[in-house]
Amino acid sequence: MKKKSLKRVISVLLGLVLVFGMIGCSKNNDTKDTAGNSDSKSDTNKETQEGDQSNSETDAVSRLPEEEVFAPYDETVTLTAARVGIASNNLPEGEDFETNQYIKWVEDKLNIDLNYTFLATDTETYKTRVNLMITTGDIPDVMMVDRSSYLAMVEAGLLADMTDIITKYSSELIADYYNSYNGSQLEYSKVDGRIYGIPNAKPQDCQQLLWVRKDWREKLGIDQPESLDDVIELARAFVTQDPDGNNIDDTVGLLGDPSLYATGGAFVFNSIFSAKNATPGQFMKNEAGEVYYGSVQPETKEALQVLADMYAEGLIDKEMASRDWNANAGLVNTGVAGLYFYPWHGGWMASNTVAANPKAEWELFAAPVNENGEVITIVPEPAIQYLVVSKDCKNPEAVMKLLSVQYQGLRMLDEEAAKIYEGLGVSWENWPFAFELNYRDTVYEDAIAIQEAAKTGDISGLKASMVPNYQHYMNYLEKGPEDMTSYGNAFAFGVSAAMTGDSHFNNQEAAFYGTTDTMAMKKPNLDKLENETFLKIITGDQPISAFDDFVTKWYKEGGEEILAEVEAAIK
Repeated sequence: MKKKSLKRVISVLLGLVLVFGMIGCSKNNDTKDTAGNSDSKSDTNKETQEGDQSNSETDAVSRLPEEEVFAPYDETVTLTAARVGIASNNLPEGEDFETNQYIKWVEDKLNIDLNYTFLATDTETYKTRVNLMITTGDIPDVMMVDRSSYLAMVEAGLLADMTDIITKYSSELIADYYNSYNGSQLEYSKVDGRIYGIPNAKPQDCQQLLWVRKDWREKLGIDQPESLDDVIELARAFVTQDPDGNNIDDTVGLLGDPSLYATGGAFVFNSIFSAKNATPGQFMKNEAGEVYYGSVQPETKEALQVLADMYAEGLIDKEMASRDWNANAGLVNTGVAGLYFYPWHGGWMASNTVAANPKAEWELFAAPVNENGEVITIVPEPAIQYLVVSKDCKNPEAVMKLLSVQYQGLRMLDEEAAKIYEGLGVSWENWPFAFELNYRDTVYEDAIAIQEAAKTGDISGLKASMVPNYQHYMNYLEKGPEDMTSYGNAFAFGVSAAMTGDSHFNNQEAAFYGTTDTMAMKKPNLDKLENETFLKIITGDQPISAFDDFVTKWYKEGGEEILAEVEAAIK
């Protein structure tokens, strides 16, 4: 690769992004994920696969036949690797995330020896080590990194060119995953027209759902919420009318998180901002095609006023500014809270309430809606993680073969792999790489398929990996909270996941997802100023007029330069 300065890589190549597809979101601290549980294809996906294949295959390189992709090496190929594991993973005694049957199965299939030279059980330790590796230039053959590390490694000239290898050695399944996003991840990953890392592909599941204790709402005779006023009324009732009936003033209103808003975040207020058509934290385009930053717009000020009024009345948890995920989850689990915003995968957490109190019931809504009857969801950048290969790796194609074989097993498309750890609940993260690839709309489509199969009893249309979730769903319908293992899985995969396709959601693309020069230097301080100001406004430590002072500072202390650079990058 002709090497360019990091400044240009960041400000131009990374910046040329109008999002190409809808992908999944951060899960905050919720450890459940879709990577080990979904593999369905929609009609839309099939149309894409049968259409233009230029997104994943070039004119010069074509994908190899499956038998060649999965063919073992004649002589053992050794790959050194670094990875993050998990502390609690249900593996049998004597096995761990470095040596287990999932890894052995892949190694045996390909005649590969996977040698982990660095292992970490937490992301911070791993990230620190990755930064050191970039500095020294000493990296293993393969490792998983985030977007910023990927670009830094490209700039340092550490990575193998994977452009043709990704195309040539992808299984049909993996090629289909990328095609379901119209190849947006591959396009987004290009630097000087070449791809130096395998991008992840997370499904579109960012929608912020309103979780409501149904038994409380019905006991108090309150209608299902739709508007912002409805949500406020519900919060007021849950705070003042003793919904749990214990004659103690111990219930809280709407839960919150000090981060305030985050794509796919837990306990955040994205939907409250959406009700006022505000998109804080996002670079968007107006009708005239001009770029703006959502946090400095009048609509954000209106939403902050609503939140401040709710907080002053006690309708938002008074301790929200100091709560972390665990604290909020504890309020849900113990039955103190009955109203909060969370993505679909909150089904597992909500089931803990039912485990403690079988009479508890949860329901979900796409609410509150704005004046157009919509809940705005901003989808995140196309790729946030990369599986990168060292330029010194003797067999870079082995990584793509490994990933292709791993997903045949992970998706239970191989009968032998499907029996490994059967019924033990071993996490998918114990496969060689906890690297997620999936169809764009698989969360919603799998849920609908499971619900339809439950109606007809016909599971012939379900993929193998969906059958366990179908069985959980059937147990849920038959036994309810009597079988809590099935209850949690069924509520997540069969109930809340189906809500991501609610017609009220308006999934929008941001105008820009990259990092410009001034952003890299000044946006961390601007973000800190933003969060602190907004938190103080909501909690009453500052008046709403502090928003206007913030806007002035934002433009003066780097915002004006940032907007100019974003405009230039897009053009």
